[in-house]
Amino acid sequence: MFGFISILVLILEAFNGDSNEELLIRWMQLGSMYPFSRNHNAINQRSQEPYQFSQRATDISRKVLLNRYQILPYLYTLLAKVNMDGAEKPTYRIETQYLMGKYLLVSPVLEQGVTMLTAYFPNDIWYDYYSGKLMPITQSFVLIDAPIDVLPLHLRGGAIIPRQEPALNTVKQKGNPYELLIALNNSKQAYGELFLDDGESMNTIEEGKLIFKLKSKLC
Repeated sequence: MFGFISILVLILEAFNGDSNEELLIRWMQLGSMYPFSRNHNAINQRSQEPYQFSQRATDISRKVLLNRYQILPYLYTLLAKVNMDGAEKPTYRIETQYLMGKYLLVSPVLEQGVTMLTAYFPNDIWYDYYSGKLMPITQSFVLIDAPIDVLPLHLRGGAIIPRQEPALNTVKQKGNPYELLIALNNSKQAYGELFLDDGESMNTIEEGKLIFKLKSKLC
């Protein structure tokens, strides 16, 4: 496992050869959590936009991409912190999961036909990202559900995650309202950060052209 900090580029689905619907969905889910990913393939291969497969593939892809747009404030803040503070060192040598920063654990399905997977959870308190339910974790490796329409995401206790109402693109999303997703730790505390600039100008950190930079602690 590694703390997701570096700029990772994911080429979605099959590049040479044809993908199938299930793997397209799974890789769309994985790519939705990367800083940069794109769906493309080689010339003369089958078109692999989600709508080329089915309504189900289209709906699930839309669902995970809207979730991506919702947590863009968190992702943007992580990238700003790397620029200001440097990257975190890799943690565990688990290559099938990754942490977005310290708090958001991504456990994607990478193989066809899989609807349950064994996920590693660092020793801490964890919540299901979607339901907010506390995970009953008593050991490091836990068998979790991973139905085709769900990307398994878990939130570490102690986090304040900034989110924004999603839109079709970041320009249309700029004026949408924000919210905070709060997950308390064992001490009933949580901490979070939010970095905002205009999203277009260069050297906003160096030149102090910040719109908003907030550190918050809930006690």
